Order: sequence, then C-alpha cells, then structure tokens
Amino acid sequence: MDETEKLMQIKKLLQLLLTAVRTVTGIEKLQTICITMDDFNKERASIIGGILEKAGYCDVAFITHNESYACYAFNRKKEMWSGGTLLFDFNKKGFYSDELHLSNINHSDIITEEYQKHVDIALCPVIRGEKSLTTADEFLTRLAKELLNSKKISTIYLTGEFFDDVELPEDFIAFICNHRRVFAGQNLYAKGACCQAAKKAGIEDVRTLAFGGRNMITTGLDLVVNEVGTNRLLSMVKPGTSWYNAVYEGEFLVESAQDIVLRLLPFEDGKEYFEHIILDGFPCRNDRSMRVRINFEAENEFFGYLTVTDLGFGEFEQATQKTIRQKIELNYSAIPERKMIRRISFEDAEYPLRKKCGLIGCKKTHIGKPLLLQAIDLRIYTLEELAYYMFHNVYLLGDEFGSEQFLSFLREELKVKKLADTIEKMIKIRAGLAEIVIAVLKYSGIYSAQEIASISDVLDTLNTQNVYERICARADSYLKNRCYLKAMQDYKQILTGKKDPSLSGLFYAKVWHNMGVACASMFAFDHAVKYFEEAYRVGQHEESHRMALAAREMYKLAQENTTKAGNTDAAVLVEDAEILESVKDEIEKNMNQALYTEEYKNLEKIHQLKQNGMVGQYYDSLEGLLESWKHEYRKFL
Repeated sequence: MDETEKLMQIKKLLQLLLTAVRTVTGIEKLQTICITMDDFNKERASIIGGILEKAGYCDVAFITHNESYACYAFNRKKEMWSGGTLLFDFNKKGFYSDELHLSNINHSDIITEEYQKHVDIALCPVIRGEKSLTTADEFLTRLAKELLNSKKISTIYLTGEFFDDVELPEDFIAFICNHRRVFAGQNLYAKGACCQAAKKAGIEDVRTLAFGGRNMITTGLDLVVNEVGTNRLLSMVKPGTSWYNAVYEGEFLVESAQDIVLRLLPFEDGKEYFEHIILDGFPCRNDRSMRVRINFEAENEFFGYLTVTDLGFGEFEQATQKTIRQKIELNYSAIPERKMIRRISFEDAEYPLRKKCGLIGCKKTHIGKPLLLQAIDLRIYTLEELAYYMFHNVYLLGDEFGSEQFLSFLREELKVKKLADTIEKMIKIRAGLAEIVIAVLKYSGIYSAQEIASISDVLDTLNTQNVYERICARADSYLKNRCYLKAMQDYKQILTGKKDPSLSGLFYAKVWHNMGVACASMFAFDHAVKYFEEAYRVGQHEESHRMALAAREMYKLAQENTTKAGNTDAAVLVEDAEILESVKDEIEKNMNQALYTEEYKNLEKIHQLKQNGMVGQYYDSLEGLLESWKHEYRKFL
C-alpha cells in the first residue's frame, strides 16, 4: 500500500468517526479534538491534523497512550490513585506493565512512571493465536506478585486485545483483585484523550499534574527577561510537557547585552542551571532597537534547538536576517557536561536574575496597515516602535496622536483595545499630549518607571518653553531623523523672526550651525559655508570654523574645474593653512573609509552582476537601489 492509499484510508476513517460522533451525540461541530497514539510520529500527526483542518477542525491536539493513561487515572477519585496505579497492556507487540505514582519532588507534585516490557515463552503461543490467554496464567500471576510485592497499588487496568476476552486467567485475576480495584477494557486511552480535550476546551475542571514519564520533558526551560525594569523568568517549556508539544515562539527587544540567558530546572535534582546563548555576529544596536524572534522546538525528550533571528526594527533598523541555532540539552545527565551551562545558586553573586537583563518581551502583532507619520515619512508597525518613536522624538509629537486614525491603529491593527479606550477617555476630557505619551510608554512595558519619569519632565516643559526653544528642539529632531528641509524651515523661522532678547547668542549660533549641517547633508556646500561662518561669527565656536573650512573644501571638490572654486580656496589657504590641512586629511580619511561601507560594497556587487552577464538580476538590483535612494530623498524633503 503506497502513501496515497494510506492517506485516503486515514481520511475515510476520520470521516466515519466524526459522522459517528455527530450521530450519537447530535452535536454538529466539535470544539476540540484530542487524538492519542501508541507510537507518536510528528509526520503522522501533521498529516492527520491537516486532514482535520481541511474539514474545519483547527483545534486538534495529540497525546501518547501513556500520557492519556496518566491523565485519565489521576483525574478520578483520590482513592483510585493514592497508592499508585498499574497498567497491564497485552497486544501483538508484547506484554507491558506501566506503573504510575504521584511523588513530591523538590516541592512539586509529579507523576513518575516505571515502564517495562516482559518477555516469556508462555506468551509466544498466545500472541501467535495458537493458545488462549489462560495458558499463561502461571507466568502472569508470578509477574503480578513480583510487581506488586509490598506495594499498595490502588487500581489496576487491563487493556490490549488479549485481555479483551470473556475468559481471563483465574489465579492472575484472583491475585490482582485482592484488595484492589481492577478494570478491563479497550477504551482507557480514549477516555484519557477525552479528559485532555475537555481540559483544553474548558468544559471540565481537569486536574493538571506534571508527568515525568516516557516522551515527556523533565527539564523546565525558562528565559530570563526584563519586564518594566525588573528581571523575571518567562516559561518557554514547562516540565511534564510532552516533547512533541514542547514548542515556543516569541519576539523580544535586545537592549544592549549580546547574549540570551536560559534557565534549566530538571525534575531530578531541582537545581538551577543557566546557559548563555551568545548573539555572535548580530548587529550591536542600543536603545532597544533590535527585535529578535526566539523559537524553541524539541527533537525528543532529551534535547531540542533554540533559534534566534534578527528582525531589525521596522523602518528604524533594517533586518539582517542573521540567525543562530543552538542545541539545548534537556537530559539531566548531560546538562553538567556542557561547558556553556553553569549551576548557579540563588545566593551566588553571579546569579543571573541579580544582573540587568537586556531582553524585553514584545506584544507580537502582525498588522495589515502601518501608522504613517507624514511629517517625517515614517511607518510604525508595532507598539514597541511607537513607544520608541515617542520616547526619542518628543518634539516631533503633535495632534496626530489624538486623532481617530491613531485610535483606529491601536484598536484594529495593534489589537490593544484597552490602551485605545484609555486614550479615547483622555481625549474626551482634553488631557494633554504628555498624558497620552506616558500611557503608551507604560503600556508598552519597554521603559522603566524612572525612564518614563524623565520623559514626563521633558513633556511637561513643552508648555513652559520659549516658542523659539520649542521650534529649535523640533528642528533638531527633524535633523536627527534626516528630514533636512523640514529642519531648515524651522531654523529659518527662528532666524527670520523677531530676535528674542531672552535667548543667548549661543542659542542663535547653534541654529546657524545646524542650518549648515542640514545644507551640507544635502550637498549644498556653498550655502553651508555661509551658515557655518555666521555660526562662528556669533558663537566663536571652533567646530563651526572647522565645518566652514570642510564645506569650502567639499564645494571645491564638487566644482573642481571652475576658476571660482579655486579662488575661494586660495583665500582660505593663506588664512587657515594649518586647520585646512587637517580638514583635508579628515575628508580624505572619510572618503577612503567610504570604500568599506556596506552601501559601497552593495554597489560593487551590482556592478559585478553586469560584468558577469547577469543583466536581469543587474537591473532588478539597480531598481531596488534606486527605490531605496528615492525613499531617502523623500525623507530629506
């Protein structure tokens, strides 16, 4: 039978089962489906899950037989499991015993398992169908006595096709039924699966206990994160989780530390082990402007893989898609052998939770439409980007953050309805911009109370500052964000307006200087010279003088073949020969360094495509580069 035929049979079987359930219960749509398997296989589970999803059932879970047995047995009355439970499973694969006990390990209730396969010559003819089960009575009775020796097992379960018989071995049954409850049947695992499904759907109050048996993760995996300035542990994988359900995905901001710290807490000894994942090769970005995705997936109950991917930070920082993948040991016996793993007690000064952690959890949201800040042509995609922008660009904040469009962005795209409702109430009572910004910063969780207090003080000064001071601060923010034309417009408003006697000459010198920076950034070096010279005349600051000379030199290089440029330089050479020589050296150094920038390397790669005859890729790359330059140019305006 090929794979296609197998899939068709599985599909037909599932359809028959679903039809039978609807017929018996009268329920058309099932809320949750839980499937139990003897031999769990991820590929098989994926196929079955896909078939059910196409049929409209998306909430599908999978558990193994031993997990469903534990779930069912320990959700019955206490007297049914207080002394432990024992399962005998006799099928064509062999004869198995599975003993469960509730144990207190390191102050936690954990179901422990002792699983064995038993082989005896007396079982062979029964498995082959040559003899009945009663012929193995002596072996079964002896085995039961060995397993139950001095143990107070509360309940015994018999399952498997060879126990599905009216005539069971007399001595065996007589012994196991002595002062114990015994149940025989073929629906034990199905009952456990139903119990798990009821728990997942919230239909029944199902008792949740950690299970330390086969196929289960016995080492808890936690991530050390920072939440509003305080370190805490974020659970990635809980001990007692089946390995095939041991998956995790989350997005985080990396502030400054270039490593990720994991805590491993094994069932066996309860001691804490910490592993450092070094973000080797990742870009070093400060101010919480590097967003990463962290994934974990177990391969089996002994180990799994942690993957970290750089996502950039919206339009503030481009994603490099740098990825690292590291094996994480989940087997207690292997943990102490790993060099990167250290056992650290709480009393130790090096205990990771005592140190500042650079990992901050994000409110993960995939949005359809970003918030466009037209003033600086910037798109905001996440709550963290919004908080970052507000924190670092106070003087650019305006009425757009009290608009219906802003509220809609919070509700419909970021799905932060509670924050949107809070801000809407603020707007109705005519609260100030400061209150709205503080509400966003607090809700984002990426800034501490002290940081928010500092920005609060800045926001409060907006209503008390001199008009020109506020305009200058806004222009400085535009300049920082490379919106040069907008910056120049604000600076000109100060310089062409009525002079304010309360402002010092240094204030006006700074405005002239920054006008020169904006012009030089747009390659208008001739205009930049005038602004830098005026800044030097007013403020007598040496930096303005050097910048004027640098702008002259750059203008000369741009107009190298004209007499005008040569004459301009000649006057300067006589007056400031030594300073100009220093400026020239610095310009030459910067020009040489430009050859090693990523942008220059990218240009060389594009040129190489043409040289290699890859014309199609050459034009595609060129078009992408031009679009990038156009976007940057629009920001200048």
